[in-house]
Amino acid sequence: GDNIELIKIYKKVDYVEALKWAAKEFHIQHSVDFNNPYNNKISGEEQEKIRLFNSRAELFETAYEWMHELLLTEEANEVKDYLVNTRHYDSEVLKKSEFCYFPPANDIKDYLRKAHPEKEADINDLPLFGRTGDKYRLAIPYRNRKGEITGFIKRATPSTVIIETDKYGKPSEVRYDSTKGLNKEDIFNLCKCKDQETLIIFEGYPDAGYFYAAGIENATAVGQGLLSDSHLKSLCISKVKNVIISFDNDKEKEEDKKTGKIGKQEGPGIVNTEEAVRLILNESDIIPFVLDPKLLDPHKDPDEYFRANGLDATKALYKKVTKGILWLADRILLKSDDNDQLSKQNTRDELLYLTTLTPDAEDIAALTKIIMDKFK
Repeated sequence: GDNIELIKIYKKVDYVEALKWAAKEFHIQHSVDFNNPYNNKISGEEQEKIRLFNSRAELFETAYEWMHELLLTEEANEVKDYLVNTRHYDSEVLKKSEFCYFPPANDIKDYLRKAHPEKEADINDLPLFGRTGDKYRLAIPYRNRKGEITGFIKRATPSTVIIETDKYGKPSEVRYDSTKGLNKEDIFNLCKCKDQETLIIFEGYPDAGYFYAAGIENATAVGQGLLSDSHLKSLCISKVKNVIISFDNDKEKEEDKKTGKIGKQEGPGIVNTEEAVRLILNESDIIPFVLDPKLLDPHKDPDEYFRANGLDATKALYKKVTKGILWLADRILLKSDDNDQLSKQNTRDELLYLTTLTPDAEDIAALTKIIMDKFK
């Protein structure tokens, strides 16, 4: 069992009394109201769900330790070639990272049966496939904020990438997959960034994983999507004070997938940055900063910038961040049309609203000046 079960058995007390004893004995600060304890009776179904999660986390950890050792061996030549020669990652940094070679699922299960013969049933049901099947051989473990592996992100190498056709008939590469049932509620790599008051949030998992191993010890990632409510919750629980949003420098899209018409559209990096800043300002006390994606030019993402300029130049780049609320004000002004009265009204309202999202007097003064300069 766990520590609490040990105390219950040894002290011959119930769950709440065990908590009280542990809190007193080890001087643990907590916010539990022992006079109004919750009902700790859970159903058999819930107990099995907890048991299965813990069992899978243990199996994933055993598999990861083996698979990481395989990364720079001959068996993983294609994966190693992709990382070292295509992405130009340093072999010594890769050893410190959590990248791993993901063998065929049957090989993984055979290895686990030898390591954990008592877990035969759980090994048989262990989810190792995703939507692309058992094809992608490069992987990174996804850990929750406690450090437990909830599954694996899988990355295609050039010869394994799958091409799919969308509903408009346009082919696209499926470069990423994950093991079925992967829980990504906690932002990627958060468990490695404990005691960091400021985190950098990248888009790509490989970026965050490699940067962390290379010496950027506050690197996290959201994957290819937006910063989510659950990501923000995990940041707040971890008492993060500041974040730097550093998304990709995507080029403007000029072709509408549905109509085929040409027209300027901002890349998702800029759009997702704006959404992330708005979410943080509206739903938390965390202070957002932004590395404007355009500062990465001529590179398309932080990873490419790092490979071209090195660690010191990359660290120096992140001293050029802008406070998120002021970056957002510039974005609002950029979209404003001075010849459209309704647009001007909306611009003024949006800028005024920003002043309600910060308690910082300097921010409010800067926003007030922007409004006065804009509207005389």
